[in-house]
Amino acid sequence: MSDRSDRSGAQPIWIENLTLVLGRAFAMVSLILVIIWATRESITDGYLGGLDWNKNVFNWHPVMMIAGIVCCTGWSITAFRMKVQKYSTSRNLHVFFHLGAKICITVGLRAAWEAKDNDENPHFVTLHSWLGIATSILLFQNDILGLCHFVLPYASGAMRKLYAPYHIFFGKMSLVFAVITIEAGIMEKNTFIGCQPEINSRDKNPGGHYEDIPPGCRLSDGLGITVALALIFLLFALRNKKIHTPTTSQQKGNTITKQKGESPSFFGTVMGPLGVTTDTASNVWDAEAHNSSSSMSSRNSSFSISNFRARASSVT
Repeated sequence: MSDRSDRSGAQPIWIENLTLVLGRAFAMVSLILVIIWATRESITDGYLGGLDWNKNVFNWHPVMMIAGIVCCTGWSITAFRMKVQKYSTSRNLHVFFHLGAKICITVGLRAAWEAKDNDENPHFVTLHSWLGIATSILLFQNDILGLCHFVLPYASGAMRKLYAPYHIFFGKMSLVFAVITIEAGIMEKNTFIGCQPEINSRDKNPGGHYEDIPPGCRLSDGLGITVALALIFLLFALRNKKIHTPTTSQQKGNTITKQKGESPSFFGTVMGPLGVTTDTASNVWDAEAHNSSSSMSSRNSSFSISNFRARASSVT
């Protein structure tokens, strides 16, 4: 029986893997849909008119934000959930996708800013824009603090273990805030391009007007649904506290031999404290600190005894 199939209070491993695959699949479908929505040039049909930084710079905004948030961030925060790959691979993928996410988000924010300037429209006047600022702050602060605690060799093992639950929590909340912001942005854009069909009487049959909705608007509605489904499945896959931790052999491979005058290497630093129960780097650094302290204490004690004997012999 698998070591993860008999966990108290946790769903079976196949359910976790299935929801993880579905979450990542819906993330990729969302990216495909937003690219179709942005690249088709039929504006009268509810599409955005093409990807051209000079003519339609705004259209890069939804593409890059969904690529960075739903795809890259969604894949990054679930990197430690796949048992089929090595722990070191999970760790490296976590870093890689987070880096890709921040590049995409930065380009997406730049596109929105330039579009406002080109159209001479004011910034930060909608709920979507303010939610976007809050989401960006959450995302970037979590990455910066994660870098300081888990990558740079300055935080102690106790500090990393203390911060890890907060890093996990704010990582999930960042994804939730980001999806809420995306949904608000889709609704705002659909209202702006006129996706609502005109009716002349009381709407007793809402389904009967579905064909009156422009095809681009129907596609953007589907985009909003796939983004929401991606969030649901990804969060469900993350509900277990137990995650893919390094094996004993991998722990030995990740052990940092910190010599005098050296700093731990980037990939030698274990980034797995995102819920990982054994932090090899922390144990090594803590052990070294203890050994160093014990050694210094021993030297001081020896030095004091030598001084005492020397003084005693001089007196006699």
